[in-house]
Amino acid sequence: PPSAQVATPAVERQHLLVIEDDFRFQARLQQGLTGAPVEVQPAATAALATRHAAARTYHGITLDLHLPDEPGLSVLAHIRRAGPSRDTPVLGLSMPSESGEPAAFHVADVLCKPIRIEQVVQAMARYQRTDAQPLRVLVVDDEAVARELMTSALTALGFLSMGAADGR
Repeated sequence: PPSAQVATPAVERQHLLVIEDDFRFQARLQQGLTGAPVEVQPAATAALATRHAAARTYHGITLDLHLPDEPGLSVLAHIRRAGPSRDTPVLGLSMPSESGEPAAFHVADVLCKPIRIEQVVQAMARYQRTDAQPLRVLVVDDEAVARELMTSALTALGFLSMGAADGR
């Protein structure tokens, strides 16, 4: 009898949108992902990034906060408003840190002032822990009153929140 062959399941390619105007960093990231089932789509401008994000669902987005044509957080606000990538996880990249590498952090969402509590509830709904521990949230706002209102609202919603006047 013919030998039975077991089909190996195909690995789904992940799609990563890299919003970065530094072509050297883009190349390093692509090189680092060589061999991984990841398709990298670079975008060096806010306009190009917005077009790419509107055209398909990405599994992840890296976001340079300092783009030549528009601030990175403005790009994220456009992406979050509508389109197939509005719920995609985002890793923000900022200026190089003391180590010379870019500082990186997860960006949950961008909410434009004035903020309504419904917006906060909707933005935070997708971030729940499975271990009954409250989720920790850092609120960064240079306006003390706005920062205190947001940390209070998040605390009332069951999150552990803390405020900072800036990202340092």
